[in-house]
Amino acid sequence: MPACSPSDSLVDPLFSRCARAIGRLLARGLAPLVAIAATLALAIALSGAEAAPSGELSQQDASARAAYLYNFLGYIEWPSRAFALADSPLVIGVVNAEPVAAELLLSTVGRNVNNRPVTIRRIRPGESLQDIHLLYIGPGEAEQVESLLAQVPQRWTVTVTDEQAAGVISFRHADGRLRFEVSNAAAERGDFKLSSRLMSVAIVQPGPN
Repeated sequence: MPACSPSDSLVDPLFSRCARAIGRLLARGLAPLVAIAATLALAIALSGAEAAPSGELSQQDASARAAYLYNFLGYIEWPSRAFALADSPLVIGVVNAEPVAAELLLSTVGRNVNNRPVTIRRIRPGESLQDIHLLYIGPGEAEQVESLLAQVPQRWTVTVTDEQAAGVISFRHADGRLRFEVSNAAAERGDFKLSSRLMSVAIVQPGPN
């Protein structure tokens, strides 16, 4: 089976999840063909679920978004002032998407990105959006999403929205799979750098001026 490279994980987070699932099955002593067959069945089921209309997120929708969010961390460069210390964590904030927060908490335990631990912060209504590196705002009314984006205090916070064009990154369903768009205009206003590898697999939009 081909190795799962970082770019593979970015293009299709389901592949990354399936590769990890195969590893777990093999570790339990299952025959390789049985492990791969079981995991491929899971992948087919998940890919079908990803084509579902947007709304309240299902477990499969949440898992795919969580995988993308984690992978985004490796393709964004933040300024040094975004971290209090050399080993300060990368913080993913999640608003209005409890299933995504739960998936991230499970999948990031003990993991590091660029030698930094990853912290997941559930954001409740009225709580501060300070010191968040990647902020995901789940499905909601456009006015609510815009209001939250206006409250982000730091230009180095990378915002991710769901089926909205307002954030730096926006999830989209296209060709039966979950994809993501990048607003060039929003990214250019931010104090961070998106890697060329991330941009090469994104749907790039000029965004509002």
